[in-house]
Amino acid sequence: MLTSGQINDYCNDIKGIGIIEPSDTFGKLDKVMIGRTLTTADENVPVRLMNPSNEEVIVYRGTIVGQFEQVKEETDKRNPELKKNSQLPEQLKDLIRQASENLDDTEIESVKKTLTQYQDVFALTDEQLGR
Repeated sequence: MLTSGQINDYCNDIKGIGIIEPSDTFGKLDKVMIGRTLTTADENVPVRLMNPSNEEVIVYRGTIVGQFEQVKEETDKRNPELKKNSQLPEQLKDLIRQASENLDDTEIESVKKTLTQYQDVFALTDEQLGR
Protein backbone atom coordinates (compact mmCIF):
# COMPACT_ATOMS: atom_id res chain seq x y z
CA MET A 1 0.00 0.00 0.00
CA LEU A 2 1.24 3.46 -0.83
CA THR A 3 0.04 6.16 1.53
CA SER A 4 0.91 9.71 2.45
CA GLY A 5 2.98 10.45 5.52
CA GLN A 6 4.25 13.58 7.17
CA ILE A 7 7.72 14.56 8.29
CA ASN A 8 7.56 15.46 11.97
CA ASP A 9 8.90 18.93 12.67
CA TYR A 10 9.08 19.64 8.92
CA CYS A 11 10.55 23.04 8.18
CA ASN A 12 11.76 24.73 5.03
CA ASP A 13 15.35 24.00 6.08
CA ILE A 14 14.82 20.42 4.95
CA LYS A 15 15.38 20.56 1.21
CA GLY A 16 16.38 18.30 -1.61
CA ILE A 17 16.19 14.57 -1.91
CA GLY A 18 16.08 12.17 0.98
CA ILE A 19 15.31 8.59 1.83
CA ILE A 20 12.64 7.39 4.19
CA GLU A 21 14.24 4.65 6.28
CA PRO A 22 11.97 2.24 8.15
CA SER A 23 11.91 2.31 11.92
CA ASP A 24 13.15 -0.98 13.41
CA THR A 25 10.73 -0.86 16.31
CA PHE A 26 7.62 -0.16 14.23
CA GLY A 27 8.15 -3.14 11.92
CA LYS A 28 8.80 -5.54 14.79
CA LEU A 29 5.86 -4.42 16.91
CA ASP A 30 3.14 -4.11 14.33
CA LYS A 31 4.08 -6.86 11.85
CA VAL A 32 4.13 -4.28 9.06
CA MET A 33 7.05 -3.72 6.73
CA ILE A 34 8.02 -0.25 5.59
CA GLY A 35 9.77 0.12 2.25
CA ARG A 36 12.64 2.53 1.78
CA THR A 37 11.50 5.40 -0.38
CA LEU A 38 13.64 7.96 -2.19
CA THR A 39 11.66 11.20 -2.33
CA THR A 40 11.85 14.95 -2.39
CA ALA A 41 11.62 16.62 1.01
CA ASP A 42 8.14 17.98 1.52
CA GLU A 43 5.62 18.26 4.31
CA ASN A 44 3.85 15.19 2.89
CA VAL A 45 5.88 12.24 1.62
CA PRO A 46 4.98 8.83 0.18
CA VAL A 47 5.20 5.86 2.54
CA ARG A 48 5.14 2.26 1.31
CA LEU A 49 3.58 -0.22 3.72
CA MET A 50 3.27 -3.99 3.40
CA ASN A 51 1.44 -6.43 5.63
CA PRO A 52 3.05 -9.85 5.03
CA SER A 53 0.68 -11.61 7.44
CA ASN A 54 -2.95 -12.65 7.09
CA GLU A 55 -3.88 -10.59 10.13
CA GLU A 56 -5.49 -7.18 9.80
CA VAL A 57 -3.19 -4.39 10.97
CA ILE A 58 -4.28 -0.84 11.71
CA VAL A 59 -1.73 1.97 11.50
CA TYR A 60 -3.02 4.98 13.38
CA ARG A 61 -2.51 8.57 12.30
CA GLY A 62 0.61 10.04 13.93
CA THR A 63 2.41 6.71 14.27
CA ILE A 64 6.13 7.08 13.63
CA VAL A 65 7.03 4.49 11.01
CA GLY A 66 10.47 5.70 9.95
CA GLN A 67 12.83 8.61 9.60
CA PHE A 68 13.68 10.92 6.73
CA GLU A 69 17.38 11.32 6.00
CA GLN A 70 18.64 13.84 3.48
CA VAL A 71 21.03 12.47 0.87
CA LYS A 72 23.71 14.38 -0.96
CA GLU A 73 23.22 14.73 -4.66
CA GLU A 74 26.40 13.80 -6.46
CA THR A 75 27.46 14.32 -10.00
CA ASP A 76 27.33 11.35 -12.31
CA LYS A 77 30.51 9.38 -11.64
CA ARG A 78 30.06 6.81 -14.39
CA ASN A 79 32.78 6.37 -16.94
CA PRO A 80 33.22 9.85 -18.51
CA GLU A 81 34.83 8.36 -21.62
CA LEU A 82 31.56 6.66 -22.52
CA LYS A 83 29.67 9.94 -22.09
CA LYS A 84 31.91 11.59 -24.67
CA ASN A 85 31.31 8.79 -27.15
CA SER A 86 27.94 9.47 -28.73
CA GLN A 87 28.23 6.35 -30.92
CA LEU A 88 26.13 3.47 -29.70
CA PRO A 89 27.41 -0.10 -29.89
CA GLU A 90 25.71 -2.20 -32.56
CA GLN A 91 23.81 -4.24 -29.94
CA LEU A 92 22.12 -1.09 -28.62
CA LYS A 93 21.34 0.09 -32.15
CA ASP A 94 19.59 -3.25 -32.67
CA LEU A 95 17.64 -2.65 -29.46
CA ILE A 96 16.50 0.75 -30.76
CA ARG A 97 15.42 -0.76 -34.09
CA GLN A 98 13.40 -3.45 -32.35
CA ALA A 99 11.79 -1.02 -29.90
CA SER A 100 11.03 1.68 -32.47
CA GLU A 101 8.23 -0.07 -34.35
CA ASN A 102 5.50 1.63 -32.29
CA LEU A 103 7.31 4.88 -31.44
CA ASP A 104 7.12 8.27 -33.10
CA ASP A 105 10.25 10.26 -34.07
CA THR A 106 10.33 12.22 -30.80
CA GLU A 107 10.15 9.03 -28.73
CA ILE A 108 12.86 7.36 -30.83
CA GLU A 109 15.19 10.33 -30.24
CA SER A 110 14.45 10.15 -26.52
CA VAL A 111 15.32 6.44 -26.47
CA LYS A 112 18.55 7.10 -28.40
CA LYS A 113 19.52 9.89 -26.00
CA THR A 114 18.81 7.75 -22.94
CA LEU A 115 20.69 4.72 -24.29
CA THR A 116 23.66 6.90 -25.24
CA GLN A 117 23.73 8.47 -21.79
CA TYR A 118 23.49 5.16 -19.93
CA GLN A 119 25.25 2.81 -22.36
CA ASP A 120 27.78 1.83 -19.70
CA VAL A 121 25.14 -0.08 -17.70
CA PHE A 122 24.37 -2.59 -20.48
CA ALA A 123 26.08 -5.95 -20.76
CA LEU A 124 26.90 -6.24 -24.45
CA THR A 125 28.58 -9.64 -24.25
CA ASP A 126 28.13 -12.74 -22.10
CA GLU A 127 31.44 -11.98 -20.39
CA GLN A 128 30.06 -8.66 -19.11
CA LEU A 129 27.03 -10.21 -17.41
CA GLY A 130 27.01 -9.81 -13.66
CA ARG A 131 29.14 -6.67 -13.71
